[in-house]
Amino acid sequence: MPLPPRLRRRRRLAIPLFAAIALSATTLYLPATAVAQTATPADIATRDQLIFNQESLLNAYRCQFDIDTLIVRGGCADGVPARPAAEPEPFAGTPNANEIYVRDSLIASQESLLNAYRCRFNIDTQVVPGGCADGQPVEPDTTPIETNASTTIAAGFSHACAIKTDNSIACWGGNGYGQSDAPPGRFTAITTGDIHSCAIRTGGTIACWGNNGQGQSDPPPGRFTAISAGNSYSCAIRTDSTIACWGWNGNGQSDPPVGRFTAISAGNSHSCAIRTDHTVACWGRNDSGQTEPPLGQYTAIAAGAWSSCAIKADNTVTCWGSSRGAQILAPQDKFSAIAAGFDHWCAIRADNTIAKIVCWGSNDSGQTEPPLGQYAAIASGVYFSCAIRADNTIICWGKESPANPPAGPFTTVTAGTYHSCAIRADSTIGCWGNNGGGRSEAPPGQFTAIAAGNRHTCALKTDNTITCWGSNGYRQADAPPGQFTAIAAGSSHSCALKAGNTITCWGNNNHGQADAPPGQFTAIAAGYWTSCAIKADNTIACWGRNDHGQADAPPGQFTAIAAGTSHSCALKTDNTITCWGSNSQTGAPPGQFTAIAATAYHSCALKIDNTIACWGSSNEGQSDAPSGLFAAIAAGYSHSCAIRADGTIACWGPESPADPPPGQFIAKSSHATEPADSA
Repeated sequence: MPLPPRLRRRRRLAIPLFAAIALSATTLYLPATAVAQTATPADIATRDQLIFNQESLLNAYRCQFDIDTLIVRGGCADGVPARPAAEPEPFAGTPNANEIYVRDSLIASQESLLNAYRCRFNIDTQVVPGGCADGQPVEPDTTPIETNASTTIAAGFSHACAIKTDNSIACWGGNGYGQSDAPPGRFTAITTGDIHSCAIRTGGTIACWGNNGQGQSDPPPGRFTAISAGNSYSCAIRTDSTIACWGWNGNGQSDPPVGRFTAISAGNSHSCAIRTDHTVACWGRNDSGQTEPPLGQYTAIAAGAWSSCAIKADNTVTCWGSSRGAQILAPQDKFSAIAAGFDHWCAIRADNTIAKIVCWGSNDSGQTEPPLGQYAAIASGVYFSCAIRADNTIICWGKESPANPPAGPFTTVTAGTYHSCAIRADSTIGCWGNNGGGRSEAPPGQFTAIAAGNRHTCALKTDNTITCWGSNGYRQADAPPGQFTAIAAGSSHSCALKAGNTITCWGNNNHGQADAPPGQFTAIAAGYWTSCAIKADNTIACWGRNDHGQADAPPGQFTAIAAGTSHSCALKTDNTITCWGSNSQTGAPPGQFTAIAATAYHSCALKIDNTIACWGSSNEGQSDAPSGLFAAIAAGYSHSCAIRADGTIACWGPESPADPPPGQFIAKSSHATEPADSA
């Protein structure tokens, strides 16, 4: 529209001011992972200056066109701001990803409003990306939208997802509802709910997959800058900084407040978000005060089950809501990122030299026992957490952790209830998965054999002595002195074959499972409350609990033995399998086999053609063995793992504590089996 001479003069003055702003802005949008690792005071200063410049231009527009003048500090006089804005003060904190993210979000919000003014009043329209139409900015669908570095990894109930360096998504872990079946494409942010996942594409639109029983995987149209998935619902921040939520709304958690926001977190049944003025707003269920944030300014927010935590402007953490699991007892330190699990919390320390993770709250599954190291991002699931290391690799810990195991190659692998361990080619041990009681904290040294139990692990050193680690409530980790040739770990007891071919057992003996018989033996297996071994004459002896007949070994000649919870299986000298004990577990398939593994409610065996057969319970897919050729088999409580003929590892079952590691493996299998309530 035509402008009066006074306004045309001010329009000419506005153009060079924006040119300086645009020149600065082009240097800001670095990859999020790079910003998280290399933020400097200069990065902060550049952004603060740009925020100042853009706010000055916004105020010039407001006074020039007599719009939103009430928010101009000092007011307007003769169509211009009555007083200049105060120059930004030097940044005195610690540069980190959250400081960068908050500033970049504010810059984007300012630019969005500037473009709205430009199109509405037909001024400086040549600098509006996409141009103007009908007085509104035309937003291109393919412009990448930068998001917080912490959104490059996300953890759900029993699955996790992460964005690769090529901006594609990889998910692993539980997949009962398709929550790990990520779509193709390029993405800038990822979030996981309990059993659904959502991500922001590089064009700003949202894609969701997995369970959609409450509409949580039906995102609204539009472009967004941030997203968070809760328990059967999701919320996201639009490009205009307003919030949209969808899915379950039983407690009002999907009814966001009006206003403009820069960060959001969806919890179990409540949500919290940071406004553009850095204050926090929460909504939804409030039976524990979880939606009553304290006053102050914040840079990051995380909503859990019954409480919420946020990082203040000074990088300290404050929490509010229920004290369940002590999650509101935040450590006194400075942090750069925070994540909320069901009743535990994890945060990355804001330290320029070592960004260690600190976790607090419930630790019944080892979810608050993070590994040491430097990290760029953190995510917490229900009972586990995952983090991106400084070298962009991923590590996870806690129960049902869909964790990446350590780098290989390995020569031996064993699967416990919710954790796994393997012996590398250099004879050292790497463990991954649940770390409750320290069961996955392998000691240094060189080893030849390993066995994972319920909450403990034992291994045979190259000098033929035994070392054990993890829970030791029944002294199951107190290995005896001496020389040994084989090792087995049960639920809370252990057994080993001595150099003289006799057996010794230690740990829990409430059913006689540690009362090994005399004699000469060639192989040993430990079940939940039962132990079995193959004698020198190839017959079997079992001892311990026998409520299902699992200790009533049949006559015959055998070469391998496996003990489960309420059943046992063995490989005959003619390579067929026989099982005994609980009827639901003893239906071994016909055929010839070379290896056997028995666990709580299912069994697996390796056929002579190197394919796998499993039987028994498969309610969670633990008996749904993949096709292909394999060299070894191992089984945990409700997951199984095997080594392919090409040396790689495959695991299946929703509680598999392994996203199979890369590399080639030549393995023997060990096993221990435990019921669900023993993990």
